[in-house]
Amino acid sequence: MSLAERIKQKREALRISKSELASRVGVSSAAISQYESGQRNPSHSVLLKLANALNVAVDQLSDRAHGIDNIEDSRLQVIAKSWPLMPEQKRRQLFDQFQAMLNPSISGLTGAETIYSSPAQYARNIMEANDYRDLPVDVEKLCVRLSVSIVSKCAIQEHEAMLVRTEGGATLFVSEQAKYQTRRRFTIAHALGHLIIPWHLQIVYQCRSGNGSFIEENPQEIEANEFAAELLMPEPHVRNDVPGLTNLDLSALLELAHSKYEVSFSALLHRVVLLYGRAAIVTAEKGAIKYDVSPSFPRAITNCLLESSLAYRFCSGQHEEIVEDLRTHTKCLSGRVPASAWIKDVSEDERLLEKTIYMTEFDRTISLLIQQP
Repeated sequence: MSLAERIKQKREALRISKSELASRVGVSSAAISQYESGQRNPSHSVLLKLANALNVAVDQLSDRAHGIDNIEDSRLQVIAKSWPLMPEQKRRQLFDQFQAMLNPSISGLTGAETIYSSPAQYARNIMEANDYRDLPVDVEKLCVRLSVSIVSKCAIQEHEAMLVRTEGGATLFVSEQAKYQTRRRFTIAHALGHLIIPWHLQIVYQCRSGNGSFIEENPQEIEANEFAAELLMPEPHVRNDVPGLTNLDLSALLELAHSKYEVSFSALLHRVVLLYGRAAIVTAEKGAIKYDVSPSFPRAITNCLLESSLAYRFCSGQHEEIVEDLRTHTKCLSGRVPASAWIKDVSEDERLLEKTIYMTEFDRTISLLIQQP
């Protein structure tokens, strides 16, 4: 069954119309028709929203979880069918040879006994293999261990770094855009993901678009971000530090991002939202929404700040009475607001929990929108 057929099947099983699904996902009805007919494939971010709106895991919707029949290359079909019949020793020998051929420069440095399919698992594995137990993780020390040379302040325009594999390791050219240490650390960790994840096979990788957000459509860029997030912000630590979204203090999260993890506030907030889901992050400057990150949020976000939102108070100058946190140079507001302040086409009585932090240094608001039961 194709992706198009699965989308249609799941929608019909829920007995919702194309227009209703379009409203939940934040696309047009015509787009849903194109997805269901196979005329057009959804982007990764839309696929996440489709899965959320259809109440299924994204792997159940995508082609990755639907078996050998979806493999077109007959050679891969033979391997897939033979693999379960092989003795474990033969499997190990075959995989070790395959992995050494793909990535000889780091063979033996990432835990030779471990085979994973998840980028996050590779990040955990390399921390264990190199005995990294304390935070923050020293990514530049890890680069030395993996024979990665770093060249800083390069004139790279549209990306934050460029990774070039060499015979003995790799060279990482870091853009002058990565002037903040937290941003530089995440960019380096992202590049290491490309180096370590076995199926990332390109000789050259342009790493992270230079827009400062975590929005990516390229699957390998998304995987490198997953690797970097787990390397710098291990899930057990984050869940222990932030047990949920409802009582989250954004000022405290900012201080935690800098003091414990040495990552940007946006990076840690994005990590938390991906772990707990059902929330969106919206960044605005001068009253205009710059971008939103809402892979697990099933509703379409408005295009501009509205007066009924808490974030509007900051962009309109109505925040003089709000006390500034002198440690983080931020101001915060939190409360329930009409869902229509942020979401298109909702009922008047629907509410959201909004938590907004105002970065005085950048004249920017970052809002966390949490669905309320």
